Amino acid sequence: MMAIPAKAPQLNITTAAPPISPTMFKSMASEIHVDLINATMIAQKWVGSNSHAVSSMVALQNGTPVSCDSNSGLHQILIDSQSGKVVFANQPMSMSGPFS
Repeated sequence: MMAIPAKAPQLNITTAAPPISPTMFKSMASEIHVDLINATMIAQKWVGSNSHAVSSMVALQNGTPVSCDSNSGLHQILIDSQSGKVVFANQPMSMSGPFS
């Protein structure tokens, strides 16, 4: 696993985002250089070889949020949709609990 970026903003990317209308998507499409599939693959690679994405979505601000599960727990990763770089990473939940 790579180190979390030094200036990672403290974001909560688990909150629901408003739906993106076709008009909104058209207006921001020219700024999206990393599609959802590639952002998901970048996040999985960042977490490690045994990880797999459990959710991902296009967001209006900050980039593409992706949740990845691995042996070390559930990770929240935010990928910049212009550069493809990890701008935020968080591991909020460990999989070592009473139900694991």
